[in-house]
Amino acid sequence: MFTYDGAEDPRGNRSSHARFTVAPPAGPGLRRTVGRAEFVPQITDLGPPYRVLDLREAVRRDPGRADYARALEHIRSVVLSRGAGAAGLTMAP
Repeated sequence: MFTYDGAEDPRGNRSSHARFTVAPPAGPGLRRTVGRAEFVPQITDLGPPYRVLDLREAVRRDPGRADYARALEHIRSVVLSRGAGAAGLTMAP
């Protein structure tokens, strides 16, 4: 992502997606339950090549990329803010 004046703005290239583990109903007529709620942080690498990366894996593969480490921490803090962490949301391992 870029600003209107053409400068790179990394905030638009950071995101996450949700992953839920859902258990079947405990019995007839009962609802399914969420056993685990996780998020997977991702970053869009403008490349070349242009690609969407699982940020956890990118940091593990290249621990020297300080920009990836900063992005991972930023995403984690934003996603877990406003009570999400206390409610049980975790970052997928």
